[in-house]
Amino acid sequence: MNHRSFALGVAVSVALSLGPALWLSSAARGEQTPGVIKARQIVLVDQAGRARIVLGTNAQSGAASVQVLDAASGKARIVIGTPDDSTSRIELHDSNGNERAELALTQGVVRLSLVDVDLKGGVVLGSGADKKTVLVFNDGQSVHRATLGLNADQDPNFAIYDAKGTATWTAVPASNH
Repeated sequence: MNHRSFALGVAVSVALSLGPALWLSSAARGEQTPGVIKARQIVLVDQAGRARIVLGTNAQSGAASVQVLDAASGKARIVIGTPDDSTSRIELHDSNGNERAELALTQGVVRLSLVDVDLKGGVVLGSGADKKTVLVFNDGQSVHRATLGLNADQDPNFAIYDAKGTATWTAVPASNH
């Protein structure tokens, strides 16, 4: 069963089991709407009692997150959260707990990062409030090797870099020649 199906199944199970209980307890008190559950953390477990989904906030930072945990290791595989007031993030982690993909929105800048198995190379796609958009390819040494983008005037640009990160070839729009 994939994580998405599992998470949906758990959410439906929780809603079906807690919903009537909350409604009945509210009705017994003469309330028209169900009560509210307040907690710093809610942990949903599987049939074996292993934590699988954690909803919570960080006591020091106040960051809110939902984490879907690996059944075998208990490590976070999917994290959805707001680490601070100006950032929203979705992270995908491998079986070792390493972040391999991230979609983040921070102060008008959206970024999608995909990291290779060595956690050094990969691809970053970003677009900002300044109308600049860039696609960056990094090698296994975390060095930019190619970029493709649009500047603030929406003019395209393309560059190829050597192993040291020095541009060896660039292209600019024909209108700029």
